[in-house]
Amino acid sequence: MEDKETKKTWLSFILFSTIIAFIVGIEKTYLYLLFILVINFLLILLERSDKKNELNKKYLHYILNEKITSIEGLSLMVKRSNKKVMQDIINLIRKGSLKGRIIDLDTYEIVPSKDYLKDKKEREIIEKKHKEVNRIKYKSVRCVGCGARSKIIEGIGDHCQFCNTFLEGK
Repeated sequence: MEDKETKKTWLSFILFSTIIAFIVGIEKTYLYLLFILVINFLLILLERSDKKNELNKKYLHYILNEKITSIEGLSLMVKRSNKKVMQDIINLIRKGSLKGRIIDLDTYEIVPSKDYLKDKKEREIIEKKHKEVNRIKYKSVRCVGCGARSKIIEGIGDHCQFCNTFLEGK
């Protein structure tokens, strides 16, 4: 539908410019055409911004009133691709229309930022504890057989890589 409107607009522009060329003459036609082209360009920009504002109102209605927070759900409601919806929501968040919300990239859901950050902090604490528990501690020991230094896992013995003497990991 938008393509038909654009074609009609350009067709009317060409028709109008031809009429002006006959009325005014070729010399002044370029000035008038430039003026009309600028006005036409501004009208197209205005129309696009109106459509974008309508789309943003739909997003806000679905997110805030209908509680539809999944990117996929929103894309079904506004009949746009997930990628475009995601970009539109990111722009709404940046403009401040969805203040205090972020997109969770794991679930593609729009979530309140405080809850997300709280969950993220909890996840970081759990991961840190897990790393500390599962961290392998190495110990540097000197071989009594050949005098070479070797790293072994603390609490586990190993053989020297040079002379094969057993090294204790106490």
